[in-house]
Amino acid sequence: MKKIDKISFLVLLDEVGEVRQLLENLVGMNKDITSSISTGVLPFISSLSDGILHFLPEDSLEEFPYIGKQDLKKIIASVRVSYKQYSDKKFNKAVRKMLSLQEIFYSELTKGYNFFQKMLINNFGQPDLGVYYFKGIPYANTNQYYIYVESILSKTDSKDIPLFSNQAENLFFEYSKNLATLINSTNLKVIKDAPNQNIDSTDFELKDFYFLDQKRRNILIGKFPLEAQLFLFNILCQNNFILYILPILLNSKNSFFTRSLMQSYIVSIKVLRLVYEKYSSSLSKSQQDTFVKIIENKELALNIGNSFRNNIFHYQISDVPAEYLVKQEKYFEGLIGFYSEKNFKEYQELLIQSTVEVNQLIKSLIE
Repeated sequence: MKKIDKISFLVLLDEVGEVRQLLENLVGMNKDITSSISTGVLPFISSLSDGILHFLPEDSLEEFPYIGKQDLKKIIASVRVSYKQYSDKKFNKAVRKMLSLQEIFYSELTKGYNFFQKMLINNFGQPDLGVYYFKGIPYANTNQYYIYVESILSKTDSKDIPLFSNQAENLFFEYSKNLATLINSTNLKVIKDAPNQNIDSTDFELKDFYFLDQKRRNILIGKFPLEAQLFLFNILCQNNFILYILPILLNSKNSFFTRSLMQSYIVSIKVLRLVYEKYSSSLSKSQQDTFVKIIENKELALNIGNSFRNNIFHYQISDVPAEYLVKQEKYFEGLIGFYSEKNFKEYQELLIQSTVEVNQLIKSLIE
């Protein structure tokens, strides 16, 4: 193994240790809290798992059972965080799929209703979008869960399985269990007992909203097309999950937190750029200026060019001089320092503030 590959592997192992501790902390939480936050971390753990698979010999993957009719590697590639999925064509497809999943959910939710129940829906409506809040901040929603389930089903030749059936739930569980097995088998760090964080369960809340019902809609009431607003809302929730929930799960803000936030931020900017190109004519001059400022900030302030971006999405360090990769415990910090010309904590704070600004813009567009 080349020295740079060995360094990449050591960075990966460090984050594997963080995530293994995260899983321990997650299991140690109140069950109601665990059930409301465990899904949100799935794409980021999938990204880490994709990095693990890169270093494993192909024959070792035979130890993992198929999920449905597909091998684990291909499903991970479907669920992990990625910026490449948001080309213009795929963006259009993605926003349509999100709205379609909501319509499918509504159909399955109401198809077994009797005459009396249908009469109640006709008179009072049927909420169809659940949003998870932490201290009043939305960090996940049920549409995201549907997307993750659909990603797994679409890669397992199980498209005919109802999205909200026991079979779909079992495939989702099998996928999650195999991710945990992969991480557990790769981890080399000593895992501590889950800390007693005294998390108040009342800080977590699930609210149901009218989304598809145009007459009663009480969420995502901005001027953009409904599917575009839902897409932006999913981005906002994902960012909030990293900002406010992941530090609780990790009990820290180290490499995995920073990498995950960078991945989410880069995807956010990619989406904002596409939204701006499509809908700029419907924006005010002030909104247009804010869009441009936030999009340009990615490279002007955060220095995220192609090489830096690739190093964040893949655990394969490249184009970083050896003098920045001296201390093993600070390899990731060295990578950040080389590209950003800032120390790790300074860059992390700038990244957090930039992500908050992204969310403030999204919020102004969907309310």
